[in-house]
Amino acid sequence: MQVKPISLEEFAKIMDFFSPWEENPLFAVAVSGGADSIALCRLSAEYAKKINGKIVALTVDHGLRKESFDEAVQVNKWLKKLNIEHHILSWQGEKPTSRIEEIARNARYDLLFNWCKTNGYLHLLLAHNQGDQAETFLLRLAKSSGVDGLAAMPAQSFRRDVEILRPLLSFNRERIIATNKALNQEWIEDPSNQSEVFQRVKWRHFFPSLKHLGITNQTIEKAISKQAEIKSVLDNIIAELSSEVLKISNLGFAEISWAKLENVQKEIICRLLTRVIMVVGGNIYPPKKEQVAYIYENLKKGYQKAGQTLAGCKIILRKNDAQLLVVREKNKLPKPLFLPKQTDYSLFWDRFNISFDGELPQDAFIAPLGCGKKSFFPQIYPQVLVSLPAIFLKDSLLLVPHLGYKDKNLKIGNIRVSFLPPLPLTGANIIK
Repeated sequence: MQVKPISLEEFAKIMDFFSPWEENPLFAVAVSGGADSIALCRLSAEYAKKINGKIVALTVDHGLRKESFDEAVQVNKWLKKLNIEHHILSWQGEKPTSRIEEIARNARYDLLFNWCKTNGYLHLLLAHNQGDQAETFLLRLAKSSGVDGLAAMPAQSFRRDVEILRPLLSFNRERIIATNKALNQEWIEDPSNQSEVFQRVKWRHFFPSLKHLGITNQTIEKAISKQAEIKSVLDNIIAELSSEVLKISNLGFAEISWAKLENVQKEIICRLLTRVIMVVGGNIYPPKKEQVAYIYENLKKGYQKAGQTLAGCKIILRKNDAQLLVVREKNKLPKPLFLPKQTDYSLFWDRFNISFDGELPQDAFIAPLGCGKKSFFPQIYPQVLVSLPAIFLKDSLLLVPHLGYKDKNLKIGNIRVSFLPPLPLTGANIIK
């Protein structure tokens, strides 16, 4: 039986489900050059025309294979003929020798999200398909994941204020390839997709043998849907509870009214703690459930001392056990970063987005404010003060964006700073 290509009408129906869009919406499409992403790019370009929008294609060159840059250039040639704007984003710096798949994936998404944020693109389209979703489910099942993990990849989610859309999740690879053939569109086959060095590829090769047991893309899709429904209910519970007991500050810390949680179930409290730790720690991966449970048990015993640490956070019980303070752990903060001299400055550091108008002196750098400045800002928790972003020149403090402090000789204005963790408090999903 001939496999049908994905029609524009089918694709538009899925995209319309994500709407309404702003006027003249801007879509960024991650395009590796593989069959899935190139088909997504072609379909998205047609859809954007239909709604008076625009797409731009983004290709990340990891530099892990010698052919990768040439492949990115080939994608550029294909898209140039189609009048589709295209940018190659290169992963600079030292490359990993272990955990290659995970670290490269994180670097890829950092490059994509930073480009979208810098250029004002609110929507990022990713080409994960039905088979990718099934592999994600099986990978997480093998790791004994809970509801969040088994809900797999959502069709719609957010990261750093960028909307992530996966409109191909309900289509199998056969239909995607048929779409490219119908469009006379070539694509690139990445040899790493066949390498069993990677766990995902091992599952991809093993998966067909499960079909005779009734485990197919469709049955896994139904299981994912059920897990996603449960996750949605739990997220709503956490959102409602958060409105009563939680305050998240633009300074990047959280306060929980611990005394108000006395009659709340352990599972719900641990779930709330997990989410808060992910937000304050700036993580896309949750801490292990047993680690959070250990923190919870200590808190129930009134454990205070200097506080407990987990996943880049310090958790401190205060005010006669009535209030819980979750702050950034100072030992997990990024290293100082030297900044270029420029105007209309915008940067992302740790969990904060900072922008201002003006120029910085040569050799200025951004680093944690540190506890040595406590006398400058006595109204701020010292545990919070230590983690705030500040700009220095040698030993001199030039700028603390959050607190309105700037050196009198620094000619800048319109300072804007926002706490922008990778994932929101609820509805967060790990990207694979």
